[in-house]
Amino acid sequence: MTDQPPPYRPGTILAEMLIDIYASKKRNAVTILHDKPFDPPLTGLEFHPQGRQLDFVFSGARRNLGVPLREALVPHFKKSRFVTFFLVDPQSRTALEGMQVPMTIVGPGTAGDRPKKTGLRGLFRRSESEDGG
Repeated sequence: MTDQPPPYRPGTILAEMLIDIYASKKRNAVTILHDKPFDPPLTGLEFHPQGRQLDFVFSGARRNLGVPLREALVPHFKKSRFVTFFLVDPQSRTALEGMQVPMTIVGPGTAGDRPKKTGLRGLFRRSESEDGG
């Protein structure tokens, strides 16, 4: 018997549980099925579109999914502000509980990076000391 390395990097979500991610064009929604409860409880998600990385946020901690998201899922994640989660019994394939988690989009081109309107208008000139005069 040989020791095979785990399929996912230790400390990532996929190293501990099965995850299935679904996107609905009709509902413009993202749903994630998982086979184990989150411990500690999940408080949010952070999506980094440039690297297609998804981070799971817990109180005082953050853990990566373990692999980049498929390119086809990126537009759905960019549009979503919440993700629905269902804990599923792998034997019976029935949902045991569900929750909705807020998601933040992180990185260049996100709302947080856009210049904010300040209401300042007018012509800005160099001061006399900068003009040398």
